[in-house]
Parts: sequence; structure tokens; C-alpha cells
Amino acid sequence: MSDDEKAQIDEARKKPLCERVEHKLWKVRLEAFELIKSLCAKIVSEDDPVLSDVGPMLAKATSDSNAAALDKALEATSDFLQKGGTQHAARACDRICAGIVGKCLSGRPWTVQKATVVFLDLIEMELADKAVESVVNCFSHKTPKVVVAALDMVHQAVSTFGTKVVPPQPILKALPPLFESRDAKAREKVKALVAELSRWVGASTVKTILFEKMRDAMKEDVEKLIEAAPKERPAPQRITRREQARLAELAEEGKSAQAPAQEATPMVEDEPECDVFDLSEPREILHELKKPWWESLANPKWTIRKGALTELKTLASSPRLVPGDYGDVCRELKKIIAKDSMVAVVAEAIHCVAALSKGLRGEFLSYSRIFCPLILEKFKEKNLAVCAACHEALAAFHKFSFQLVDIQDDIIAALGHNNPKVKQETLDWLKGCIDTSTKQEMSKVLGTIIPAVTKAANDPTPAIREKAFAALCSLSTKVSSATAIDKILQQVDESRRGKLEGMINAARGTAGEPSSSTAAATKPAAKKASPPPSPMRSPSPMDVDSPKAPARPPRAAARPSSSAGPKQSGSGAGGKPPMSGGSLADDMGSFPAPPTKASAVEQLSELLGEGLVNQLTGALWKERLDSVTEVVSKLGDIDVDVHGSTLVQGIAHAPGWGEKNFQVMSKQFELLKHVATNAKSVAKSDAFVAIDGLAEKVADIKLKAIAFECLSVFCERVGPPFVFNHIHSKAEKHKNPKILAETLNWMGQAIGEFGLQPMNVKSLLEWVQTDVNSTNAQVRNSAVQLLGVLHRFVGPTLANMIRPNVKPALMSTIESEFEKNPQDASFVPTRKSAVKPASKTGSASGGKSRSRGAASPQEASPAPSVSGDDFLPRQDISAQITPALINKLGSANWKERKEGLDDVEQILAGAGNRIDPCVGDLFVSLKARFADSNRNLTAQTLRLIAKIATAMGKAVDRQARFLLQPALACMSDSKTQVRAAVVEMMGAWAKVTGCSAILPDIVQTIGSPKCSVDGRKECIVWITGQAKEGKLGSSTLESAVKGAAIGCADKNGSVRAAGTGLVAQLVEIFGNQTMSATQYMEGALKTAVVDAIQKAGGGRASPPDVPAAKAPTSSKLPGPARPSSASGRPGSAGGAAGSRTRPGKPVASARAPKEDPMMDDAPLIVKSEKKADRARKNRFKRPKWEGVAHDEEAMLKAELEPHLSNLIKPAMFAKDFKKHCIAADLICGAVDSLYDEIISCLDLILRWAVIRICEAKTESLLHTLAMLKAIFKAMIENGYRLSDYEAVVLMPCLVEKSGHNQDRIRKDHRELMGLAMQVYSKARVYVFVADGLESKNNRTKIECAEEIGCIIDREGIRIALGSKQAKAMQVIAKSVSERDKSLRAACLSTLAVIYDFEADDIWSHLGHLTEQQQSLIVERLKYRERELAKSGLTGGYRNEDAVDEQMEGSPEPPQEVAAAPQQQFVPPPDQGFNRHPSSFGRQFGAPGQTAVHNGGTHPSFRPGPGAFQRPLPGASPQSFDAKPRRFGPPQVATGVHQDVDMGGQASPVRQPAAERPTREYIPEDRTAYGARSQSPILPDPPGPCGAKGERSDEEISSTWVRAMVTAHSSNMDEAIDALKVLCYELMEASTPGRASDYIVNLLRTSADELVKELCSKLDQTFAEATAQLIVSTDPPSARGCKYSLNTMMQTFGVKWMALAVDKQTLLDVISSLLQLLLDDRLPRIQEGGQLMRAMNVLMLKVMENANKTQLFESLLFLLRSMPPKVETATPDVQGRFMDLAVKCLIKTTKAVGGFMEELDLESLLLSIHEFFVDLGVEEIRRRGAEDDKPLRMVKTILHELCKIKGSDILDYIGLLPRDENPPPIICAYIDLNLTTLHNTGLITGPLPRPCSQVLSSLDSSSQSPSPPSIGSPMGFGNPPISPDRPFGHVSMNSMGSPSSQDDVKADLAAIFKKIGDKNHSKAGMEELFQFQMEHPLVDIGPYLAGTSEAFKAYIERGISKIKSRRGQDSGADRAAANGTQQVAMANGVSVNGF
Repeated sequence: MSDDEKAQIDEARKKPLCERVEHKLWKVRLEAFELIKSLCAKIVSEDDPVLSDVGPMLAKATSDSNAAALDKALEATSDFLQKGGTQHAARACDRICAGIVGKCLSGRPWTVQKATVVFLDLIEMELADKAVESVVNCFSHKTPKVVVAALDMVHQAVSTFGTKVVPPQPILKALPPLFESRDAKAREKVKALVAELSRWVGASTVKTILFEKMRDAMKEDVEKLIEAAPKERPAPQRITRREQARLAELAEEGKSAQAPAQEATPMVEDEPECDVFDLSEPREILHELKKPWWESLANPKWTIRKGALTELKTLASSPRLVPGDYGDVCRELKKIIAKDSMVAVVAEAIHCVAALSKGLRGEFLSYSRIFCPLILEKFKEKNLAVCAACHEALAAFHKFSFQLVDIQDDIIAALGHNNPKVKQETLDWLKGCIDTSTKQEMSKVLGTIIPAVTKAANDPTPAIREKAFAALCSLSTKVSSATAIDKILQQVDESRRGKLEGMINAARGTAGEPSSSTAAATKPAAKKASPPPSPMRSPSPMDVDSPKAPARPPRAAARPSSSAGPKQSGSGAGGKPPMSGGSLADDMGSFPAPPTKASAVEQLSELLGEGLVNQLTGALWKERLDSVTEVVSKLGDIDVDVHGSTLVQGIAHAPGWGEKNFQVMSKQFELLKHVATNAKSVAKSDAFVAIDGLAEKVADIKLKAIAFECLSVFCERVGPPFVFNHIHSKAEKHKNPKILAETLNWMGQAIGEFGLQPMNVKSLLEWVQTDVNSTNAQVRNSAVQLLGVLHRFVGPTLANMIRPNVKPALMSTIESEFEKNPQDASFVPTRKSAVKPASKTGSASGGKSRSRGAASPQEASPAPSVSGDDFLPRQDISAQITPALINKLGSANWKERKEGLDDVEQILAGAGNRIDPCVGDLFVSLKARFADSNRNLTAQTLRLIAKIATAMGKAVDRQARFLLQPALACMSDSKTQVRAAVVEMMGAWAKVTGCSAILPDIVQTIGSPKCSVDGRKECIVWITGQAKEGKLGSSTLESAVKGAAIGCADKNGSVRAAGTGLVAQLVEIFGNQTMSATQYMEGALKTAVVDAIQKAGGGRASPPDVPAAKAPTSSKLPGPARPSSASGRPGSAGGAAGSRTRPGKPVASARAPKEDPMMDDAPLIVKSEKKADRARKNRFKRPKWEGVAHDEEAMLKAELEPHLSNLIKPAMFAKDFKKHCIAADLICGAVDSLYDEIISCLDLILRWAVIRICEAKTESLLHTLAMLKAIFKAMIENGYRLSDYEAVVLMPCLVEKSGHNQDRIRKDHRELMGLAMQVYSKARVYVFVADGLESKNNRTKIECAEEIGCIIDREGIRIALGSKQAKAMQVIAKSVSERDKSLRAACLSTLAVIYDFEADDIWSHLGHLTEQQQSLIVERLKYRERELAKSGLTGGYRNEDAVDEQMEGSPEPPQEVAAAPQQQFVPPPDQGFNRHPSSFGRQFGAPGQTAVHNGGTHPSFRPGPGAFQRPLPGASPQSFDAKPRRFGPPQVATGVHQDVDMGGQASPVRQPAAERPTREYIPEDRTAYGARSQSPILPDPPGPCGAKGERSDEEISSTWVRAMVTAHSSNMDEAIDALKVLCYELMEASTPGRASDYIVNLLRTSADELVKELCSKLDQTFAEATAQLIVSTDPPSARGCKYSLNTMMQTFGVKWMALAVDKQTLLDVISSLLQLLLDDRLPRIQEGGQLMRAMNVLMLKVMENANKTQLFESLLFLLRSMPPKVETATPDVQGRFMDLAVKCLIKTTKAVGGFMEELDLESLLLSIHEFFVDLGVEEIRRRGAEDDKPLRMVKTILHELCKIKGSDILDYIGLLPRDENPPPIICAYIDLNLTTLHNTGLITGPLPRPCSQVLSSLDSSSQSPSPPSIGSPMGFGNPPISPDRPFGHVSMNSMGSPSSQDDVKADLAAIFKKIGDKNHSKAGMEELFQFQMEHPLVDIGPYLAGTSEAFKAYIERGISKIKSRRGQDSGADRAAANGTQQVAMANGVSVNGF
């Protein structure tokens, strides 16, 4: 070594190891690899950090250029792999494999050996797929040395690990090219590898795949190697790391102590041989069948036909075939098998079918079902080749295609074939199938196949019996219960039972233990010594002679003449419900005729005595009664088992069924009932005679009950079908129709007791269809009721079956009956028949039957569970499918084809839409119509197939499967009706067969390139609909996901949207299973669907959809479950992280969550408590939009990150905009589950949204806007209002960016601004929009101008008249001269809207304009005027002053009309506790009371009748004086929309019809429910299991509606039951995740109605209880009061329900509760103390959850206007009432700071103002001196509001009167509070302006010069003069009048008289105005007290017009300046007054 090298090595040792392994000197690298090897030797744990460091170094080392260094690197790599874990190996695997392939395989032998060691180590680390794939790629290397090394390496891997670890597929695929290699060593290695593979996967498999590609010489060599190889199954020499860990765990548990390699051996030996199908490449054979081949099949020479079939067999013999449309091939094969006369050709065709089944496997299922009955039929052929081919084909079908359950009908038909050979061969094949089937598979068909095989066991042909015995023995091995085996034995003839039992015992390994039944039958002489009953079955009635059996008379002792009982037999397809009974003639033929009258009387005389029998036939009824009574009394001493028949037969003649006395007949029926009940067996002959007598008396009112009971008892003993047959045959022939009617009634009652299982449904339907068309009304009604009973069991199918035979009018009656009797699948029979129903499977009972058809109860067996649809019979229509009809369907004339289709539809209707699966060639003819040139016929054909599918049921999948794909191909049709017909067919098919049968075909259609865009979209939408209806199961998930993937990857946007919708629906239903269904997808499809799943919340990038309750709690899981508050809903963010762990994978270590932030389990957003602090720090007025600060995102990240989980944090602040989309979607999805958390961080989220909006990334912008819409909608639903701070964060940006260049984004902005007006003050939103008019973006200006026009059009002109709002109109007016044409048009359109309200007054709002601007506006307004003139309107028609002209024509004071709106629930009138008489209602806000200001009227808060009601459609807006709800959930309105905001007055504007919301809750007619007196009005509330997932929205809605209706019942018990149901539904709806949005909306819309009724019930029950105190000393019950309180408490306990209660209703509730709490009679009622406590709790709930503004207003109203009962009470009661109201206000005021943002301060200040006005100055001064509590409370409220809002309180005085002189009293208190707070330092900054000046400025700020009216010369008129103080606000006591009061009265009387005169009305108005100017202090209010509100308004508007015309200024401003000081001095208020 040179010195230079030494120096380099020494220098390199100082460097890090990572640099040394890449050093240019190989010796340095060699030393580094040695160091790594030594480091690895010291590692003891997989968690050692050294492994993570050296892994990347060694990954590159395997490609070292130096041989010595490479060898050392391989040694270090091997040590690294042995010490490291799977995760370390996986990271380095690709690089290591690349080095092995690139360098090592071409190196020295020693290097290759070491590389092989590393290769095997990788396989041990479970990386065989990657490693083998890399080495196999070298098989095609150009260097032979490399190929040989690669083959040797793979050979060692296979022999060491086996094919379970090393995948054989890539190896087998890569070997064939090497068969022709030029290198001899390579060929030898190939041979050795093939021989080794044959040991593992099977020699036959290897030969099938590879031998056909080898030369003969190589084949011989390989066969020799295979023969020389060991024959035993090879065992792996090494096992994988995971298997080692498993075995180590077993060793620790003490279950294994052997070496791992030894323990692996038995496990491998049990593995099945590899299937060649799985290892083979699929072969496409359809394209190889050219035209000559098809022609050969039709060749008349059989040899040519056979040759073509041989060619097909050769092609189909490939191990695996490509799936495709083999329909044409199969149809040709079917034709040959069925019709070809040459058995050789037939046999070859069957071989072809078998080969296709082997190559297609499951894809051949539908074809194999078609071939099965045909091949079974071919067993009749005597040719052995054909039979052998049939066996081969059927065996292949069963092994590869179907299960026995799929073809059980065909098997049963074959076993019942007339040809014995068919039976024999079928049994032989069936035995083989049974032997190879599992118990689970056989359990599905045992009930069907066993009876058929047992019947064959009794066949007279010995060969058939032997085959049947062999099949039964095989079946016995598949059953697990001895009872089932015993049933098999019982059905075999007694003479053959012993042999069969021996065979069964031998087969089951229990020889020598014969069955007890066989022993008893074969050894009658040794009864006493017989062994105990076999454990294979329970003791049967045949063991009666056993010593342990109870003694009883022999069966022959009853009647020797009837020892031969009826023989039960039947046949039919399996799987259908068993039916019993038949025609009456059949039943009569099954027992002997009854004895004659003489014989019966003689036997009765022998039993009872001749004297007693003579009395029974005596002439006197009393003697007959005594004698029959005596007979009945002796029944206890008579053995009815022996003499029961004698009694029944005798009593039928003595006294006989002609007895006229009902008492005697009643005793006779008692005797019949006793015999039928107590006899061990009842003969049908006895029942026949008894029914004759019972049938005559069913219509007798005195005997009907006992006759019905007797008939039911006989049904129990001889079976309902026998009784039904006999009694109906007698009743229908009777002259009295009432007999038939009552018989039908009893039959309905019996069906309700026994169920439909033991009935003969076919006979029932025939009878009832005849009786329902009877001319007798009573019979017809009874038949309709019987149909209703049948409907409970059968369901909707019954209607379709009977409809063709019933008139439409009668059918409507029947359908009404069906609605009363919905289908009930949970029926449990209350009675059971002792007769076992005759099976339809064709089984026959072996052995002797019971005497005279009798049946004992022990023989009864439970009926199998069947569906209701299976009860109805089906009709065979094959005879109606004639050749003529088929020819019609194929006619060249389209009219004939249509006629043929119509004929088929008529055939279906005639069969009752239920047909057998025998339709001949109908389906083949219908298939041709899919390509019909008349597409309407194609659509009709598809709809016809849908009807056939419904009529045929599940069998359609077997019979018409070949139609499915061609029908689905019609989805590519351009005609809408054709595609709609396909969708209809898909729905019908899926309904009868299940989605699993059709979904794969639909997905195949979607993926077809021939399918059109519309077709794909509609198919995906259909699948989505099926998923929503819950019809998709786990078995269909993979197909559904594949269909969704095709949609998501489609080029068309609508298809992608449909695919995304399907993904979202699947994720909602299946959760993370949806992602698992994508594991077998590849390429673009997988990428598209995985992205969609993740966005929908079904992948790792979205919150899990599994509730936390289901999360595993193991400590090994990554993180704890989420809190319950954030979980419980599907799709919510609160699922458990543990649910994301895939089953079968090792559980991650505890540090896994830290490495993967997407696995975090915390809620997405954590609640923030510092929102108020952030608001205080950022308090500022509305700023102009100045963009986003450069450090805004960094500051926001610091504030927001502490409240975010690791799941969403990286996404929100990532640089990739796609992550921003994910973050927005996550927040959007969590709005419902994390609503409170989102609201607590709303300001921060809005700031983040502003940043994203300003980034201008389209996709991110769309997702952000969608998120904002979801948040706003949730705020509306929960009644949340944006604060000023939050609005300032978002609104300027939203307005500025509304001018986007894309229409869809502008649309989203407009929608957001509309939502903002529902969560924030409309006037303030208007101001934000107005600020947008100053934007630099023209598009933004256009949007804002248009939005302002929309707002004014929707809300009225009042919203635009405030001081800050009015500037917008001036900006719009100036913008009409802008260059942008669109901007000019938008501004002019907005001005046209304003003109509709203001007319010529519009100019007063537009400011100074240039001549050009004025001319443009004038032209536009002229055009608008012409448009209005066409409709008979004029400018200003939408202003309320437009009615002045009508008033001018009728100067008489108009009569006041107040139309109170109607309510859908009208509570019953109060009885004894009238809370709100009419006077009280008028006092509390009668319509018409107004506060006068600004020359107009504004509705003040008067919650009287109608004040808060929803107006009816068509009601006049002037009829309602209401202020709409400002807070709480959105209120449903159907008529007029009104709103009030600052700066403007309410303007009623009727919404367009399309936009008017409608009431969703429409109660049903109460009379319909009240009439049901005999049945419960309401169902019982469901129990705890009745979760939302188990009840549909329709059921919940129906229950709620019925309960709401019943709650109004005058019957208190019914009403209480309804309240229970309502209470339960409220509890369910209040539970998170238990109620849908539809149900929540339903409950919310009916909340007000509910509370009104509860108040009424509360008052009613209390009044009734107090009334009872007067007449009774016992405490009366107040049960109704208790339940009303409970329901009301539940209602107000739910926030959104409480917010939905109207203001008037809330006042009623509070008033009622306060009065009840004061009533001293309450404690004297039962549980009075509890009621009082409940009322207190309810009052707290009201104050907690009700609308806070309405709560304040209601309490303030009660302070100034007590209810009538309180007003008339003692002063003590009045004082206590006031104290209670004040306490409520105190509690509410204390918490006002917490809900300040919810308060409507404008309305609240108006209520306080009305309180002061109602008291007056003198009363305030008086109460202030007495320290009045109500007054002090109101002052305190006002003080708290001023303290919290500060000077901002002046922003909320817009509703106060603006021009009073002196100013309103409240202004003095506001000024005093603000001054005091400012002096104490609680308010900073300058002292605010006086309140009166602010009020005055609200009017003066909007004044501007007014241009002339339209059409006048251009110019400017005089500026408007401030209006004078309006009249009516100063009392007469305070005026200083220059004249006496008498003179004033006389002058006013003369003026009003003149105004009332039509001719002098205007002059009188002028004099009144002049009078006011001369006498400003005179109050004319008292003179107008007796007039209507309309007349007052008319005078007020007239005065206002005169003021405007004269321009008079009364000096209101000067008076207002002094008003505050005057009022303060008059009131004597000080700071101490608060």
C-alpha cells in the first residue's frame, strides 16, 4: 500500500460513514462496509436507530464496482437484513435488487453465492414479489451467464420457501422463451426449475401450462426429472419473518416446542394443490370462431358438425378463457343438444359445454343454469357416450359454476321424470355432488332435496331405490341433528327402513345402533326387551307399546271401520310455501261417509240411555234443554277418545241441527267444543258433520260467538283447509247471504289466528274474488275485509293479482282496506293446527296413517319461514305463447309487432301478473326487438321485460339471463324513452333477484366504450339510488366501486359528478370498506376513485366514519377513540382511528401515529375560549377592502394552529392548493358534528377563507365557498347571528371578489351574500355591498349594483334610506355615465327598481348629477313608466302611499278590518281559565297600532292576535302588523315577507310564487282519527332499539302528524297518549345523529302549534282540577297538566325547538306559568308540589333556550300590561306577579353579555321606549319617587346595554321615533348612561353626541336637491324642508294654549267635520295643518281615539304631503336639541336612579 493510499484512508476515516461508503477509493469503501457489518452484529432490536442510518448506504452498496468491496457489501447487507425489520428492508429493496441484477449476477461465483443469500433474505422479509420480479426479468438477458445465475437463484428460492411465499405466476410466464435457449446450461437449469415447480404446484398443472410449448425431447427429460423427484409433498426449509413471529408466540403459550421449520411442515401438507386456472393466462377464443366455423355447425353432414365441435372443444380446453358474450355459442350448442339426431354430435356438444364451464368458471353461471335441465333430460339417452358426457358436464357445472341451490327446481323435476333412467342417473350424479359439497351449501337445499330423494327411495324400480338410498346416506353425513335423520327414516317405507338405517349408520360410523322406530317395527315380538329409543331421534307416537310409554287404548278401538286413513301426497317445486287442503271432493273421498240417522241415534242410546235420548228429541224445548244440559254435565265422565265420534254423530240428529231454541243449540255447540278440545284425535267425518250444524248458526247473533270458537277448535284438530272448504261450500249455496258474510268474517279471524301458512291460498283467492263481486253489500264488505287480512301476510303483490278481476271503484275500496292492514312480517300465530301441512315438495308419508285422517298434536311441526309473495300461486302461460304470437313479434310491419307486444301485456294482466317460468320462445323473440327500427317498440319491449320480471320472480334470472346484456346495451341509445325503459327494467330485475345478480352486468355496460355519456350517467345514478335505499350489500360493493371509478375517470363532467355522488353514498354506507374494494383496481380508474373516496371521507385523508363506540380499546391501537361529543354520526369527524386499521395486517406500534399525522384521533377543531378577546382587540369600523396583509397568513397560523388537529393542520397551511381543498372539505363535513367548535373559531376560519379567496385558485376557491355556504346554513339552522367583528372579517373581501370572471363563482358569491342577510343585519349587509360600488374592478361594481337592486326589490325601499345606506343610490346614479355598458345597464336597472317605490321622489336620493347623468336616468325612467302603464300601474305603486288616492275618493273614516290569520291547529276553547280575552289581545298589539316617524308608519312590537302569525296565501299585506323573527331558525312563511333594519322601515313585499317557502307539516283530518274508537289511536312509542336507522323518515313523520292531531282531542286520555309519543319523538330528535334534516325541520315547523296546544291543555286541566276542589274534598288529579308540562319541558329543552316558538306563543307560556305559580290552589292538587317544581324548571328552560329578544320583549310587556286575571286580583297578587316577572328579567339580564350577539337591539330598545311611553312622564316621576321595581328593572336593562355596547348603542336607535319634540324619554336615559359611563372611564374616547341629535341626523343625512319630475324641464327644485313634529305626542295638560280648551275643541270638531265631507276633504286637511302650526302643543290624539287606524293613517299622510309641498320647517331640530335636557329635568333622573 502506498503512502498516498494510506493518507487517503486516514483522511477518510475522519469523514462520516455515509461519505466513506461512497468514497472513490475502494479500500475506504471496503473498510466502511466492514464497519457496517460490525455495527450490525451489535444490534439487538429492530428499533435500533443504526438500522435507519445504514439502510440507505447499503442500498447503493450492492452495485459497487470493485469485486472485493462488493463481496463485503453483500455480507453487510445480509447482516443488515437479518437484524432489521420488514420496514427497513422494504425501503432498501428496490435498490438492492437493482444492484443484484446489474452487478452481482455477472460477477464471480462467490459473489453470485452471496447475492443469492441476500436474495433469500429479502424473500424471508416478505418481499418476494419485488425480488422475484427483478430476477425473473434477467431471464431475457443477453448474457448466458447472467441467465443461468438468475435461474439458479429462482430455483433455490422455490425449493427453500415454496410457492406459497414465492409467486409461481411470473416464473411460469417467463420460462417458455428459455425452452429454445442456445446455452445448454440454461436449458438444464430450466428443466430443473420446471421439475421443482411441479413438486409444489402439481405435475398436471405444470404440464398443462408449459408442455405444449416444449419440444418433445425436453418433455421427456422433464418427465424423467418429475418421476425421479420425491413423491411426498415438499416442505419449505425456511419460513418468513411473520411466520417465525407467529410460531414464537405459539411456543410461548406452550402450544408448540418444535423448531419452526419442523412446525411448518404439517401446515403445508394440508394445503390444496394449486389451481391451474389461477396460474394460467386467459385465452380469447371467440375471435377464432370465424364464419366457416358457424357454417359448419349448420352443415347437414354430421361429421362436419362434429369436426366443428371438436375444434371448439380444443379451443375451450384451455385452462382459462377470457370472459365475453358466449350467448350465440351457447344457443347453438343448446340447439344441437336438444335437436340433433346424431348421438356422437350431441356428446361432443356436451363436452364443449363442460370445457367452457371449466375455462370460464363463475362467468358461465347463467349459461350453466340454462344447460342443466337440458342435460338432465339427456340422461334418457341409452348411448353410453352421451351419458358419460352428461355426467362430465354436470360435474363441471357443480364444481366450477353453480351450487345445488341454484338448480334445485331442475333436480326435483328430474327426480319426478317419467323415464326411470333419468331418475337413476340424476341420483347417481346428485350423490357425487353431495359428497363434494360442504355442509353450509347443503343446508340450503336439504328441505327441498330430501323429500324428493325420499320419494325416489320408495320407487318400485330397484336400481332407483339403491341410488336413492346411496344419496340419502350421503345426505345424512351433511346433517348435524339426529332429528333430521329420523325424519328421513320416517318418510321411507317401513319395509325398507331397516336397510336404509343400517346404511346411514355405516356411513356415519354408528353401525350397531338401530333407530328405535325400526326396532319397534321389525321386532314386534320382543317389545319388552327392546332397547331404549335411539339417540338419533326423539320418541315418536309409534312407540306407544313401549314399556315406558303411557298406557292408552289401541287406535283400532275407536272405529274399526275407518282404519285406513287418508293418504297425503303432493308435488311441486321446492322453495315455495307448503299448501294443504284441496277441493271438498278430495276431502270427502279421504274418509268414509257418516252413519245414518238411525245408526247414530242407536249408538247414542247405547251410550247415554234410551230415556235421555228420547228427551233430546222431545217436543218441549224445556225438556230438550234439560236433557242436553245433563249430557253436557256428564261429559267429564265419558271417555271422548272412545266415544267422541258417537257423541258428535248422535247430537247431530238428537236433537239435531234443526233445533229452533238457541239455548239448546248453545249446549250442543258446547258439547262439540268439549269433544274437539279433549279428544286425542278428531275424525274428519265427525268434523264434517259438526260443521254442517255450525255453518247454519254463524249468522245468529246469540250463537255466533260460540260457533266461531267451535270452528276454530276444529281447525286446530283437522286443519284449517278442511274446515274452510266445507263451511264455504255450504255458505255460498245458502239462501241467506248473511251466512256467507259471517263465514267470511270468521275466515278472516281464523287467518289472523293461524296465519297463512296452513291455508290453501289458491282456494282462498278464488273464493274471495268471487265474493267480492257479489251483489249483496254485506257479502262484498266482508270479502273486502278478508282481502285486507290477506294483505297483512302477502303484501302489495295481492293488489296486482286481483286488479284485473275487480272494477275500479271497488278496487279503490279494497286499496283503502289494504292501507289499514299493511304487511306485517313479524306475525306469530296464536293457534296452531295439529295436522301437518301437505308439502309441495312432493314428499309422501311412509307407513300407516292415523285413523280416519285424525292427527295428534305431537305430529305438528313448525312451518318453515317463507316470504309473503310466495303464498300467491302463479299461472302457466306457456299455452298462450302461440306460434302466431311469436310470428307477430317478428313481423316486418311495426303495427303487428306492437300488437304482439300488447298481446303479451294482456296475457300478463290476465294471469294476475304472476306467471310460471315457462314462456316458450317468448324471450328469444323479445330479444330481437332490442334492435327494432322503431325505437318506441324497443322501449315498450324493455318495459314489458320489467313487467315479466316482476311477474315471474326470481326465476327470471335463470330463464332470461341471456337478455340482460343486450337489454343493458340499449343504454347507449340516443332516445330518452329507451334509456328510461332500461332503467325501469333494471329496477324491476333488481327488485326480484337482488342487486348482486344484475350489478356486475350494469358495471360492464358502463365500462363499455359503446355506452353513451347519458347512458353511463343514468346507470351510475341508478346505482346511487339503490345504495340510498339500502339495497347494496357487501357482496356488491366491489362492483359498485368499480362503476363509480369508471364514472370518476370519465371525460364528461356530468358522468364524473354522478360517479362522485355514488362514491359519497358508498362511503356514507360502507365507510372505509369502500377503500378496501379498490385493492384489485389498477391505473387511472384506481387513482380517480381513490381520490373521490378520500374527498368523501372514506380514506386516510378524511375523518373515519365509524363511531367511537365501535372502536377497539386495545392499547396497541394507534391512539384513543374520539370523544363522544364529536362522534356518533356517519361521516362525522368523531370516528375512532382504530377503525382505519385494515383487518389482517399487523397492528402498528405505538409510535405509528406520530409518524403519520393523518392518523391523528383528535377532533378536527378544538373549541376556542378567546373569541371575545380577539373581537375586542380588533374592534374597528367597517373598513374598505385593502387586500390581505403580507404577514396575515403567518399571524393566522399562530392563532389557529392550537385549535386544529394534526389531520387538518398540514392541509390548511400547505403550499399545495389541493390540500386547501381537502381542508375546506373536512370543515364542510364536520359542520354538523363540530358546530360549536367551528362557531368558537369562526373568526379565524373566516380569515383563512379570505386568504384562500384572494389566492385566485379556482378549485380552492370553489371548495372554500362551499365551506362558507355550509357554515352559514348551519348558523341559520341553529339561530346564530354574525357579530360585527366576524362580518367585517369576511364581507369586504366577499363583496370585492364577487366580480370574478367565472359565472359559477359569481353565482356562489351571490348565494353567500343572500345567506349573509339571514345571519347578519340586512341593513349592514347592504352597506357592505354599497361599499363595493367604489371598487376598482368593473365586474365587482356591476355585481354590487345588481345586488343592491335585488335587495331593494326583495326587502323594500326602507332598507336603502338610512344615513349610511342612502349614499349607495348617489353612487349608482353617478355611475350611469361610465364607459362600461354592462355597468350602466346594471345601475339603470337598479334605479328602475327604486322608481317602483319612490316615483318622482327618487330624485331626492340621487344627489347632484350632471346633465348627461340626469338625461340618461330620465330616459330609463320614462321607459319604465311606459312598461308600468301597460299593466295599469304607475311609478311608486309599491309604496304604501299609493293607496292615498283611494282614500281621497272616500273621505269617511274607513272601518278597521283585522283579519287574523288562521292556524292549522285550532286548540279547543279555554274552559274556566281564560288567559287572553279579546281586550287583553287588543291591548297587546292590536293591528294598526303604529309609531309615527318620518311621515310614515312603522309596526311596533305588539304581539297580539295575528302579530306573529303566518299570513295565509292571498292575504293582504296591510292586514298584518307584524315584525318578522330576527333570530332563531328560519321561519316558514307562505304569504308576506317583512323585515326591519336600521335606517329604514318595514316594507311588505310579496315573494314570487316560486320562492315562497311552504309549510311542510300538514296535519291530517282529526275526524278520521276520532272515529277509530275500537283501535288504538296511536302506536306505542318504540323502545330503545327503535333507532333512527330502524325507522324511516316516512314512519317518523306519520307518527308525529298523527300525534299532533290526536293531541287536540277533547278526550284527555287520548291526548295524553299523543303527548307521550310527541315527547318520545322529541327525545329521539334531540339525540345527535338520530334524526334526519327532514325530521328536524318537520318538528321545528310544528313547534309553535305544539306549544300553543300545550298551553291550552295546561290551562284546561288546571281549570278542571280547581273546579273539582269545590265539589270534592279529595285532591283532584292533574294528570293532563303533568304530561303537558313534561312535553313542554322537552320542547324548550331542545334549542332549535325553543327558537321556533313564536313571540305571541312565548308570551302565552310565560304568562300562564307565572299565573299558575301564583295560584294558591296548586298545592291542593295531586302532586301539586312536584308540579310547582316542574313549572320552575320549565321557566328556567324557557329563559335558557328561547329567543332572547322575544323573551325580553314578552317580560317587558307583562311589566306594563298585566293579564286580565291579575289586573282584577288583589294588590298583593299583582305585586307578587310583578316580582316574578322582575326576577325573570334579573336572571336574564345577568347573562346578557353572553348572548349579546343574539339580541336584536333595535327591537329591544323600541320595547323599552314603548314601556316609557306607556307610563308617561308623570307616572315615571311618581314611580321613581316610590322606588318602583319594574321601572328600576327597565332602567337597569338599559344601563347594562349601554355598558356593554358603549357609544355603539346609538347605532341601534333606528326604530325610535325620529322627529318628536321633546325627543323620546329613552333618549334622556341613554344620554345619562353614556355620560356616566364616560365619566367613570368605562367608555373611552370623546363623549358621544346626544341621542336626539343622532335621531335627527338620520333624516337630514339623506336630503339632497330634488330634480323636477319626469317630463318637466331640467333643473333643480328647492331642497326638501325638514318635517314638523307629528301630532299626538304631547298631552293637553302640558300645553300653554292662547285660547280656551272649549274653543280648541270647537275648532277641531269643525275641521274634522269638513275632512269627513267628500267635497271639502282637501280644504279640511289644509285647515288641520294650519291649526297644528298655530297650536303646536295641542294633542289631537283624544279626538281621533274613536276612529279607525286607517283614518288616522290617512290624516297623517295628508299632513305629511302638505308639509312637503309647503316646505315648512317647524324648528324640530331646535326643539330636539333641548329635548334631552328637558326630559331629564322633568324626570329627575340621576345616576343613583339605576
